[in-house]
Amino acid sequence: MTSDQSVPVVYDSIVSIALRLLRRYWTVAASIVALITIATLLLASRPSALSAERTLFINDITAVSERAEAPTEVLDPRGVAIRLNAQPDFVEPVPGTLAVAVGDGTALSVAISVTGPDAASITEAMDVAVMIASDEIRNPVIAQLELVVGSEQEALEALRGQVAELNATLPSLAGTEQQAAILTRSTLSEEITLRSASLSTLEAFAQTAESRLVEVGDLTSEEDRTGPVVLVGGVIAGGVVTAGLFGLFAASGRVRRRLHIERAAPGTPVLGVLGGAGKQSDSDRVKGRRLVEQHVQSLDGAQAHWLGLGLTWDQSACKALGLDVLEPSNVPSDLPAGAKVLVEVGEGKVSETDVASMRATLEGYGVSHVAWLLTGVPDRDVNWANVASQLAHQS
Repeated sequence: MTSDQSVPVVYDSIVSIALRLLRRYWTVAASIVALITIATLLLASRPSALSAERTLFINDITAVSERAEAPTEVLDPRGVAIRLNAQPDFVEPVPGTLAVAVGDGTALSVAISVTGPDAASITEAMDVAVMIASDEIRNPVIAQLELVVGSEQEALEALRGQVAELNATLPSLAGTEQQAAILTRSTLSEEITLRSASLSTLEAFAQTAESRLVEVGDLTSEEDRTGPVVLVGGVIAGGVVTAGLFGLFAASGRVRRRLHIERAAPGTPVLGVLGGAGKQSDSDRVKGRRLVEQHVQSLDGAQAHWLGLGLTWDQSACKALGLDVLEPSNVPSDLPAGAKVLVEVGEGKVSETDVASMRATLEGYGVSHVAWLLTGVPDRDVNWANVASQLAHQS
């Protein structure tokens, strides 16, 4: 294989860049500490939630349904619970509280659970919820019982009216007609006696049914102990968010390697990579000077221009090397045709889109030669950042 042959290198994946970011243990440690602190503060500021439960037992379902001439489904605990959970006034009996009803067809009961921020709210909400639930159980059958009682009372009054009419007409009757009227009156009187007794029993049943139908159980309460779960969940969620941020950071298209420049501006040379993120060392400056001098010498005496994207290099050093310094925001349109420009790219401060855009801008002004220099790379990443997208293999 000759020296001009090359083998492409696969570009970095998000996973590989994220793993390199994880090497910066101080960043990860600070993120975890911050997340735990935030989760703890949120947990501390969160009012402790309380919950309470009370069970309503539905008694004499069959007897009440028969007397009220109503279907037993009206008193089915599961149906009662469904109707209650559909009522906003029951679901939130007191602002800031939540009530839920669960019906048990076997135990013939409706369990009511209420959660809230404090004991006073819980107590008030439970009283309201029990009242609504009791009315939901009682009202349909009690109303039906009242209809049945009223119907029986009307029937009894009608019988008594018939007896009164017979009594009024008996003196004017004689013979067989009188005997028939007396017999009818006797029959009606017996029926009145029987129905009066039945009505008295029904009225007594209706009076006691309302209090007997619903039996309210004892109140049980407990404090919500989900704090540790919330804390652990917060830390896990924070870790997921942190990993996601690392992934977004890795996928943001920021230039961190020379291969990123070569991908954004293919066919243009990258002179090299300089370390010294934050502050360049003497060796970085010497290396940078050597790279620039070699680049200037390769231009065979042609005037070279220097332009910085995400500045980290000393502009005075570029001027000392005979470079004409340009401002990125004001690339002059009067650059001489065939101008040669060296562009400094600050590591992590410039996107690949910026690089591609700058190349297109320079070529639009007639620049014939563009070269790049990646600067400000963290010292630990210099070798990693210096890998090109094409590795030349000697024969």
